Amino acid sequence: MMIHVILWTTNAKMIGAIYLVLSLSYGIGGLLLSWLLRGELAALGEQVLFGDHQLYNVIVTSLR
Repeated sequence: MMIHVILWTTNAKMIGAIYLVLSLSYGIGGLLLSWLLRGELAALGEQVLFGDHQLYNVIVTSLR
């Protein structure tokens, strides 16, 4: 029931709060993914992703 109220609200304060929470969560998620890639590319060889090249490709394409 609460999800229905959040999705269909017209209250400007609630819409602003939802926007703030989503923007912060997406920003933190992007920051963590960029740190993960920077850790992987910091030196030669496999550091963080343990040689999983498919996961590396998925992360790179998700950041675009």
